[in-house]
Amino acid sequence: MSLKSNSYFLIVALLFLHTSLQSQNRALSDYIVTFNDHITQQQQLSYTGFYERGSAGIHEISLYYSSTKLLSLDQARTLVVEFINEFLSGLNQSARLKSQLQPYPFTEKGLDIVIFFRNDRGGYAPSPYIGQVSIQKGIVTYSKFIRGQFEVIKQENFSFSEKAIAKLEACYQWNMN
Repeated sequence: MSLKSNSYFLIVALLFLHTSLQSQNRALSDYIVTFNDHITQQQQLSYTGFYERGSAGIHEISLYYSSTKLLSLDQARTLVVEFINEFLSGLNQSARLKSQLQPYPFTEKGLDIVIFFRNDRGGYAPSPYIGQVSIQKGIVTYSKFIRGQFEVIKQENFSFSEKAIAKLEACYQWNMN
């Protein structure tokens, strides 16, 4: 077989693979586009990309965003909890995706999400603000951008984040009365 025919075979194989992956994940792509339209307006986030993993079904979804908001730890926690709960709720309610989600219902343990916070000049949000929040396998990590690098200031289980938000909301409600 010549180099030319090997190249042709490789190109055809790559096009076939790309087309089959595109059609297999069309439902997920459609859901993410719809979700992004909503969340970018609601939370003032800029979508930068996604990736999903899984040979037989969807096992992990990675999403990347940026924001120009300057947030404290509690504000970043609220944002990530609301974001993840809304994303998972819509994902698990999708009839087109239900059979592909592994496991079903899909949980935060299958998400890899990163939100970068930037200042108005394009650099990362300065300390004391959160520069990055991420969730990976159910663990939420909050980092500040200090002396040119991200430094982790707190890590917690997603369920702890949810409970902390509920406590903050209860305190707020109590103070309002």
